[in-house]
Amino acid sequence: MIALGSHKNIKDVDACITRLRLKLHDSSLIDKKKLESLGASGVINIDEQNIHVIFGIKSEDLKENIKNIISTSPQTKELILKSPLAGDIVNIEDVPDQVFAQKFLGDGVAINPSSNIVTSPIEGTITQLFPTKHAICIKAESGVEVLIHIGIDTVKLKGKGFTSFVKKGDKIKTGNEIMELDLDFIKKHAKSIITPILITNINSINGFNIMTKGKINNKENLLKIYL
Repeated sequence: MIALGSHKNIKDVDACITRLRLKLHDSSLIDKKKLESLGASGVINIDEQNIHVIFGIKSEDLKENIKNIISTSPQTKELILKSPLAGDIVNIEDVPDQVFAQKFLGDGVAINPSSNIVTSPIEGTITQLFPTKHAICIKAESGVEVLIHIGIDTVKLKGKGFTSFVKKGDKIKTGNEIMELDLDFIKKHAKSIITPILITNINSINGFNIMTKGKINNKENLLKIYL
């Protein structure tokens, strides 16, 4: 269901001998690579809401499975993840590091920051603050785990350009300031300032939506996570 943008993204599903026929709230949420890894031989975008996923003779069984999941799913809870920085939204696939672009550490989005104050995107607990301060992990009470990785190859800066206001174990509220960045220094000495914001335990949620495109303000709604 994650590959389809969660069950809440599905308006209707049908099938024939060759394909699933899906009507969606937002077809841009489809993860084509994930669908192909699950056995789809192709994904056809009909329009903004309708897609066909080619699964061959398995399509009818998959349709019934999807309908069963939708009909038996409890009321989905949602968690809004706020933007920890102001800047420009970057698709995770476009991050200039294959570890992030190929989603080895989780899924989410990235920001090319224009602000130097990092705020907490959720209420929770600091579970990791790397000694080099370039990466911080936060766990929400719901269990969602978020990684903010400031820049690419910034571990090589050995903490220079980063001033942390928190430590491991701290309880924080959404919007609390957690770090200050020397953006000019980091831009000059790091491979990239693009900052991935990842849900690291992606398989424990029912999907997520990116709520903003283009430019985003600090503390603006960034992701809607379906628990």
